[in-house]
Amino acid sequence: GTLNQANRVYVLTQNVISAGNCFQITANNITLDCAGHEINYSYSNQVARGIDILGANFTTIKSCYIKEGSALAISRHAIYSEKGVNGTFVNNTIVTLGNFSRAILLQASAENLISNNTITTFGFAGEGITFTQASDNSIIAGNNITTNGVSANGIFINGARNVFRDNRIFIR
Repeated sequence: GTLNQANRVYVLTQNVISAGNCFQITANNITLDCAGHEINYSYSNQVARGIDILGANFTTIKSCYIKEGSALAISRHAIYSEKGVNGTFVNNTIVTLGNFSRAILLQASAENLISNNTITTFGFAGEGITFTQASDNSIIAGNNITTNGVSANGIFINGARNVFRDNRIFIR
């Protein structure tokens, strides 16, 4: 569904499953609190995202279990933020399965907090946390990232002035 009303808190009361995208956030100051519930996205071989944040600022994603439903397609991301500022991604558990899939992908998104997440990736060139196109001035702290697959990366950075603290990365 589309979360497009600014200054709202959305709390999941049950698990969500979709063959495509589960949520698209297009307004500022939205909190998605999964309260421990599962977001199972891209259940078919369709290219999709769990949570798609498009130009929205002050977005918070917390307490979610986000799972890529199938490994059949490539480049499906659990959390994707494009041109968002001051995002907070905390206390989530994320599992990606497909090749080139990212758990958290920030594209031209700055001043974010990514903290206390547990991330596991499978598939060729999977990545736990990815910064592209000047994703700057973020804090990445206390995350546990495990990658499984050839050419996988725990954290891939194309940005500046980011702070990395107390992250544990396992490459298998």
